Amino acid sequence: MANSVGEATTVVRPAKSRWNFLRVLDQGYLVAIVTVALALVFAISLNGFATFSNIQNIGRESAVLGILSLCMAVVVIGRGIDLSVVATWGFTPAISATYINAGHSATSGLLVGLGVAIAFGLINGVLVAYVEIPPLFVTLATSLLFVGGSQLLYVKNRMGNLEGAQFVVDISRSQFFGVPTPVIILSCLAILIHTFMNHTGVGLTIYASGDKPAAAVLTGLPVRAATFFTYIVSATLAYLAGLISIGVAGLYDITIASAGTKLYDVFAVVVVGGVSLAGGRGKINGIIAGTVFIGVIVNGLVLMRLSNIEQNGLKALIILIALVIESVLHPPDEETARPGEL
Repeated sequence: MANSVGEATTVVRPAKSRWNFLRVLDQGYLVAIVTVALALVFAISLNGFATFSNIQNIGRESAVLGILSLCMAVVVIGRGIDLSVVATWGFTPAISATYINAGHSATSGLLVGLGVAIAFGLINGVLVAYVEIPPLFVTLATSLLFVGGSQLLYVKNRMGNLEGAQFVVDISRSQFFGVPTPVIILSCLAILIHTFMNHTGVGLTIYASGDKPAAAVLTGLPVRAATFFTYIVSATLAYLAGLISIGVAGLYDITIASAGTKLYDVFAVVVVGGVSLAGGRGKINGIIAGTVFIGVIVNGLVLMRLSNIEQNGLKALIILIALVIESVLHPPDEETARPGEL
């Protein structure tokens, strides 16, 4: 290449990395292989792990985690984050249950809970996309607001059931040819979101705004609207996951959502599944693989009778290892390294 006076210029090429060959591999498949190997080890070493009932239990528990991880993945791919997803998961179904148990119809109660969830998403979306407050601070604040406001204004009991909406329990506990219904629901949602993210204008805009936000704005893409939409999707799916949780357990327990430990699992799935916290990169098959991986690990740790502190410590270590691997395989550039995005 030559400049205007005929002098040669130097073309700067990115340095090669010994890890370049790994970047072409699909992380979802790699995680799936590790999961199968880990499951075989647990099946040999742990009594009760390989039983059909335990496998079904892993499926039910993993389905809820998978739906929550899909919520987070859609937001993170768009270069955001949603710390309020667990609060929405725990409290909006509890609002539905409280409303139904007060004597209202099941349909109206479920619609009230859904409406509250969407309202939560609207608040997050407006503050992040249009007021331009960093999503880390927005969703942390709204999470605390949702938890405190729900308990103060409406959900007075720590625990409750869905006596007036037994069909939710029946669906959540049912199975089809031995496959738990929550697993089928997760599979359908995964296919739907994969199609949406990869084959619609809004989904592709979410990827573009997460990958190169400045370039996406310059090309005229509706970046704000796409970002806003991710929080609506996240809140809606979190509400669905909460209903399934209540259905499987037969009751709600808001202390689980208040504790926030579920957020460990969601982040573990997202990071292990190959979704970049810098935005713009991630696949739904990776989320499914990460969900099964964390589900198998959690079930194995429970069978080992490890304490919650030990389990959380191990999951935190998994997240850190996955983040280090992500940093090595996909080092930040000028776009992804900009501070203040979260």
